[in-house]
Amino acid sequence: MGRKISVILLAVCLVTAFSVHAADTVYSKNAVGFGKVLLGPDDFGLFSPGFEGMETADIQEALDGQLSGAVSAVAADQCLLWDTGTQTYLNYYKFDSSGAIEGGALDGKWVVTGSGFPPLVATQEVNLGSAFWLKNNQSVTQEVCLKGDVPVAPTGTVELVEGFTFFSYPFAADIDLNTSPLGTLGKGAVSSTSADQILAWDQENQVYKNFYLFDSSGAIEGGALDNQWVVTGSGFPPLVATQEISLVKGYWYRRSIGQPTL
Repeated sequence: MGRKISVILLAVCLVTAFSVHAADTVYSKNAVGFGKVLLGPDDFGLFSPGFEGMETADIQEALDGQLSGAVSAVAADQCLLWDTGTQTYLNYYKFDSSGAIEGGALDGKWVVTGSGFPPLVATQEVNLGSAFWLKNNQSVTQEVCLKGDVPVAPTGTVELVEGFTFFSYPFAADIDLNTSPLGTLGKGAVSSTSADQILAWDQENQVYKNFYLFDSSGAIEGGALDNQWVVTGSGFPPLVATQEISLVKGYWYRRSIGQPTL
């Protein structure tokens, strides 16, 4: 149970679509939600900044008071963001010198890995609908708590570029992958190598769950699987995915080569 995710949501916004419309219900702007994740020793967690209070926050605000620092990136806990433009990681770590460096001015700050010494303070923003890795480099389990105002906007947009994109659901309710509009928006194919793919991180087992968008143009199962997300490697015809897109969790979307931005 040490690694199982415990998500607690104090206010829920009912959602009818991925980047589209929520119900015409008025919610208080003061509604606060939060999610907790237990991060085991040496574990990775793929997180989402899923609250409005984090929408324009930089990494310092979003991760304030979270995890453990050290003078070196190797000993400190780490945060990795994905740059969709360059298809590379942006690497940060939490700094702590117990007051010895810069009079302690950097202690508790997230800093840029490889930026020299003393390191540069990170200023990277984390946006609603994005995601980031956190790596626990300690020998004990740590709790990560992300919190903020529950999203109340009737629409939300996430760009999915050719190649890999970190994404998360920009509303405050879980949604089943196959009831979201991603099945009609993405590029489907009979094989996973030609289709759009989604990778969900299994926090407990520290492995990916892999899915792809199926499309046979009606030739397989009478077209019953077309526009469905299916489980990669589950045989043929493949199993339909039952994966949820959940609060606080982040995901990978791999957009097929040659396809325009979604």
